Amino acid sequence: MVSLAVSMTTLDWFSRHLLTQRLSTTLETAFFTEALREALEHACPEIFNADQDVQLTSQEVTNIILNAVIGISMDASGRGYGNILSGVLWRTVEHEESCSYDYRAAFEASSLLAIFIVSRLDTEGRLNVG
Repeated sequence: MVSLAVSMTTLDWFSRHLLTQRLSTTLETAFFTEALREALEHACPEIFNADQDVQLTSQEVTNIILNAVIGISMDASGRGYGNILSGVLWRTVEHEESCSYDYRAAFEASSLLAIFIVSRLDTEGRLNVG
């Protein structure tokens, strides 16, 4: 049974394209930097918007963003419109997928969640949730 899993999803808000989706059993900054580097291989946004989690505000993550000449926007706690698309996606995952299974291992959870999320993409690769 998986007791803790952390997910990082990188979305292009304008196109609604899913750039990356990763799952980890740790809160180590390396997980977030690897996921961010992977996302930047697909697209380089003008602005990177994220929650104010300690991993996303770390010097390592900030340096990757600034070196790519990307503006940084951090959502304040309780902001009504912050990360709406991500929030809708993860509420959908929570209610329709993760509550239905008792994942035995992180690999199993990661594989099944990836299949579920891909099933929510339209033919153009855009998220179709909510």
